Amino acid sequence: MTTTTTWDVVVVGGGLAGLAAGAEVTAAGGRALVVEGHRPGGRARVTERDGFTFNHGGHALYLGGPGMAVLRRHGIDPKGARPPLRRYRMSSAGRHHQFPSGPDTLLRTTVLDTRAKVQVGRLLTAPPRTITASLAGTSVSAWLGHLDLRPDAEAVVRAITRQTTYSSDLDDLDAGAAVTQLQSGVRHGVSYLHGGWAQLVDGLAARTQVRTGCKVRSLEPVPGGTAVTTDKGTELARAVVVAAGTPDAARGLLPDPPRLGRAGTGGDRRLPRPRPRPGPITRGGPRRRRARLRHLAVATGGHGPGRWCRRRPHPLRGAQCGR
Repeated sequence: MTTTTTWDVVVVGGGLAGLAAGAEVTAAGGRALVVEGHRPGGRARVTERDGFTFNHGGHALYLGGPGMAVLRRHGIDPKGARPPLRRYRMSSAGRHHQFPSGPDTLLRTTVLDTRAKVQVGRLLTAPPRTITASLAGTSVSAWLGHLDLRPDAEAVVRAITRQTTYSSDLDDLDAGAAVTQLQSGVRHGVSYLHGGWAQLVDGLAARTQVRTGCKVRSLEPVPGGTAVTTDKGTELARAVVVAAGTPDAARGLLPDPPRLGRAGTGGDRRLPRPRPRPGPITRGGPRRRRARLRHLAVATGGHGPGRWCRRRPHPLRGAQCGR
């Protein structure tokens, strides 16, 4: 096997998660390479046709989330505009009402009576840590079932949750992630980016080395790190981050399938922590085989734009990027 360059970190996948990982390593003084089989951006790619810009995936950037903090840390200040939430309407019983997107519109809307407004208002303004700490692993539907809300209040909370998270599957959507997203949107708002997500993609790609049109075929443990075999050669990495998009894509690259769980119930799980200085890898049985994979970090997403994992999502995926 012929290797070309030794990198501190090779990132497989050039979506926002992969580009952010590469930028983080580069900013810390490491040598990072992001390998992408197509164009960088993943679900954040945009297409321009006849003077119009089309987002392939998300378009609402949550201004109060950790994703925005990552961008600012790298000197990226996305330009955009806030949506006209006060003009949003919702339909109930054949009538149109003000959509309760925040405290002021909640007071003015006619879709709820006073008692229902109080219930919804408490959910929107409750301290995030207090309300989300006990919700991890609980679906939105199960959580709402224990709140004893009035029927109209629950219907509005469901509508706000769908609008905020871009997910309609509330039976599988993690309540902790949904509440964090909902409160972030209400308190800090979102921005629709001028020119689409290309701002983020270009900004992050400029802060690390990216190799496009290069598909990764396999990852194999070798003495001193991991051999990353691509259709353009082989790179040697001391550590590898797999941000390939789906658990199946990650499994197809690894010599042994990690325990990622089914899609949507643990897609962000990581393999065991790497040792500070991994020594030479020798042949052995299953136990040593598992030890060889300790330096591989798997950061896979859910199963489609706007879908959620049971565990905490990546700052630039799911929880902070709407569709």
